[in-house]
Amino acid sequence: MFSRGILKKKSYLFLIFIILFLSFSLCRQRFTPWDKFFVEITAPFQKSTINLYHKIIHFWQVYVDLRHVKEENLRLKQEIRVLRSGNDRGKESLATVHKLQKLLGLKSQLSYPCLGATVIGNTSNPWFKTIFIDKGSRDGIQMHAPIVMPEGLVGQVINVSPHYAKVLLIIDHNSRIAVICKRSRTRGMFVGQGNKSGKLEYVPKDEDIKQDDILVTSGLDSIFPKGIVVGKVLNVRDKKEGLFKEVWVKTAVNFGHLEDVLVLIKERACLPMK
Repeated sequence: MFSRGILKKKSYLFLIFIILFLSFSLCRQRFTPWDKFFVEITAPFQKSTINLYHKIIHFWQVYVDLRHVKEENLRLKQEIRVLRSGNDRGKESLATVHKLQKLLGLKSQLSYPCLGATVIGNTSNPWFKTIFIDKGSRDGIQMHAPIVMPEGLVGQVINVSPHYAKVLLIIDHNSRIAVICKRSRTRGMFVGQGNKSGKLEYVPKDEDIKQDDILVTSGLDSIFPKGIVVGKVLNVRDKKEGLFKEVWVKTAVNFGHLEDVLVLIKERACLPMK
């Protein structure tokens, strides 16, 4: 241990001597033979040392730059998330404004007083198609009050509590609506089929009705006012048996996207649905 420490100390002293000698030699204007000898021996090591030093500095600078780039990327990603979130909220607000504008436009066209309501739930039973709205008898909602949207007819109120109401949709199998074709004035009864379509029943074979004809409420059922769009004829088939045509209808309202509706407030009592 003692001899190893002495050897290590001598190595340090020799290295210091070399550095001092080189420094002294480089300060002289002319090299002595010894200066030339030491320069030739040590210069390659100095060159390698300097190159290594520059590489280390370059590597460190690249590392620092990468850290800054990473931090900048994280900051930009966070800003993008914030902007996207704000953009999504803006789009949702704009969509809400458009829906409200449509409802207000419809409200101004209707001859009945009406009340806006929001859909708060629906039934999951495939056999019954009903929704719940956040308005009730204390808001002036009555039994069999028609429910509409800018696109067309939604249904009618079948149960009322002080603050809520249950609505039977026109696509329910129990729904029956007297309708008329806008083009030919052919009459019939729209019957819900539990999905986005329905059937137009009691249309005689000699009546004029075609694909893409628009059907509106006729007002003959004493429940729905006349002229509200119900749907469009999908196809017409003349059955061999029976007296009536088979007419399928696509509803004007997309019942998978019900959010805000209008409730028509009638001043006189409505007849119950048969």
